[in-house]
Amino acid sequence: MGKHADFLMLHMPPQSYSRDQRDEEGLARRAPHDCWADVADHEATARYIAVMRTASEVTQFCMAVPAGLRTPPYQQIVLAPDVCATPDEPVLGLPPWVHRVPWAAGQQRTVLLDETELTRGGNQPEVVAGQLRHLVDLVSREESGVRGPVVRILPMSPLLFVHTVGPYAEVTLHGHRLVTSVGLFPLYETGSGAAQTMSAGLREAVAAACSREETYDRLVRAADTMQRRATS
Repeated sequence: MGKHADFLMLHMPPQSYSRDQRDEEGLARRAPHDCWADVADHEATARYIAVMRTASEVTQFCMAVPAGLRTPPYQQIVLAPDVCATPDEPVLGLPPWVHRVPWAAGQQRTVLLDETELTRGGNQPEVVAGQLRHLVDLVSREESGVRGPVVRILPMSPLLFVHTVGPYAEVTLHGHRLVTSVGLFPLYETGSGAAQTMSAGLREAVAAACSREETYDRLVRAADTMQRRATS
């Protein structure tokens, strides 16, 4: 990553969640450098991709299947220009260096997938069915002991904090724990009351998510439903 890694480390806040002289009390108050918005267009998006790929630990809440877990046909759907304003995977227009950033070996990744994704077929239910079966395979590998991402369905009931704020992730990168999000631009935050609240919300969501067995069953049923819709 070269200069981009240097850029991230230069702007990255100190070790997070340690109460020291930098911390301020309250949800809305922030100490210096706790919150960093990277608004440099394509380079900012590329750095966000690099952060998510190279983090040693990732816990994320997603409204749709995230990068790294998508089948190629599903990837084309979610990154279509009329669907995705801000890409989260290398696509045309991003700098070449990001295409060469590999996923971290042994990354501990937990993906909490909103249950509404189980019923979103759009006008391409066959593609969605294939994507759901890919997730079934990922969940099956957990039982066999193969290391990889942990996928869980997060039900809408009861309503959780993460449902009110949308997709966020907590990552550990070079020993720094950050809360991240990406919308109009990537946002990184650590140490503040807001970051700690988001971290607690993600932990709450992990505890409330479906078990491996229930996630497997719900994915299988959803894939079968999508396949029937495609052939009807």
